[in-house]
Amino acid sequence: MTGQPRYRDLISAWLQAATLRLDPETGLLPHTGNGVDGTDTTVARATSQVIMLRLLPDIDANFAKDQYLIFRERFFTSFLGLPCVQEYPTGITGQGDVDSGPLIFGRSISGTVMMMGVAQVYGNHDFANALAKTGEVVGLPWTSDEKKPRSPVYFRLAISS
Repeated sequence: MTGQPRYRDLISAWLQAATLRLDPETGLLPHTGNGVDGTDTTVARATSQVIMLRLLPDIDANFAKDQYLIFRERFFTSFLGLPCVQEYPTGITGQGDVDSGPLIFGRSISGTVMMMGVAQVYGNHDFANALAKTGEVVGLPWTSDEKKPRSPVYFRLAISS
């Protein structure tokens, strides 16, 4: 948050509108909404939630914390004993799409990866570390000369920065 009072009215209006349109199934912000009247059109999903959860503390810390706690309850799960995030809330199934990418037994790879950073923002360091360890196991890491290699994507991003 910039701390500048000029955004106070805008934030207040957005929060009021957003809380009126929470997904009735989960109490979270919906994945998509109707562009005409703002009503939700799809249930909350992990791929959009993790992005919003990362940004919400800058808008309203209390609302963000409430949304995070609901998200934890409805989306945190495990697969073969490893912690992860499911794309749809507990009790709801759906398909992967361009937003989520492929789902593995309903688990969102992109949501799980992004959740590492989001969990840290909310002080949930144990879960963030557990997700990082899951990535190490699932990613079948290897070392060379006792060093982890840089991924080609990271290397390209570092060069272009």
